[in-house]
Amino acid sequence: MLVLVASALGASLFGSFAVGWMGILFSLSLQMAMVTAPTITHRPRVHRSRHPHYDRAVLEHAFLLASFCALVLTAALGLWVTMVEQRGFSSVEFAVFFFAVLASGLHEQSRRQAFVRDTPRQAVVLDVGRSAALIGALCLCRLMQVSLTPTQTYLFIALASAAPLAYAFGSGIGKTSGRIRRHVARRHMPASFRLGVMTATEYVALNLPLLALGLFGSSTALGQIRALTSIAQIVQILPRSLETVLPHQLRAAFLEGRFETTRFVTIATISFGVLLHAILFVVFFIAHDFIVTTLFGEDFSSSSYLLPIFAGASLLSYIFSVQRSILIATNRPRIAMQARLYSLFVSVALSVTIVPFAEQTGTAIALLLVEFAVVVASYQALLLSFGRGYSNH
Repeated sequence: MLVLVASALGASLFGSFAVGWMGILFSLSLQMAMVTAPTITHRPRVHRSRHPHYDRAVLEHAFLLASFCALVLTAALGLWVTMVEQRGFSSVEFAVFFFAVLASGLHEQSRRQAFVRDTPRQAVVLDVGRSAALIGALCLCRLMQVSLTPTQTYLFIALASAAPLAYAFGSGIGKTSGRIRRHVARRHMPASFRLGVMTATEYVALNLPLLALGLFGSSTALGQIRALTSIAQIVQILPRSLETVLPHQLRAAFLEGRFETTRFVTIATISFGVLLHAILFVVFFIAHDFIVTTLFGEDFSSSSYLLPIFAGASLLSYIFSVQRSILIATNRPRIAMQARLYSLFVSVALSVTIVPFAEQTGTAIALLLVEFAVVVASYQALLLSFGRGYSNH
């Protein structure tokens, strides 16, 4: 989807869009940490007869979190547009972006909750429907040679993600008793807070170099680098699926004491990712200019030589997805907190030293080093975790 958006907007406008898109992804990451992850841990302990009430209460919490994130992120985007891009931020832009964050949050929660309820077909329908609507709208605009703006793109995202939002208002929001809501909140709150802080720290660490490029460089430079990351993120569809399915499967294996199964699944998953990204690196190294020019046009070709670096960053992100799945499944988010703080310090240091002077090249190197720092720190956290045994599973 981002490939079509980048080619339709151009490097400069895509750089402006990328700032808001990072905000939307930040909201989805918090949703995963503060709502979905505690649900994976606590839902199996709830009696089947109470699952509908429990799921409705979780949906209400997801709606409140998405609304709060939408308000804060919209205000932050307004400040960025006013102070960095030095242009006005209209009420229409405010409303459209707010709606996009809210709808995207509930769409993602509905998709992940479908996996938790063991109804993956519903998740596939949601994903395919949203992707088809977005790709269809973008292709239609391209065929009609209509010039897109970031606000129009946010509107397409909001409308394509609106089905779960309509369902929430129609059947879920406001229909759960206060007693059930308080009970679910008490169960979720400790893990939600820890995972939320951990996810926020991790996301800021991984995206701070991009924001620094937009602040110290230009929207065009940011658009070019974000376009390159979107190519690598096509392969990261797999880590995104892992973060939804793998914690649930590993949690069941740990609860049943099948530790050898867990070990085999982890090693096989990482080995497959290494092989896949090795092939990706070779392809990017040989044909980087052809790939970038074909997908985005000449406007993005000046930074195409950096594409192989993002293959390495994508591999490290894949490995970290497996590590995070293990930590979520074993209910040990607190141990990973120091790892996230370490990666944040590395990201801040690189963002104020390398990025302002080397711009695109410095940003690519900084993103690679931050991913490496996260993987190393998380590996140390896993060693510490499993060194203490399985007494808390």
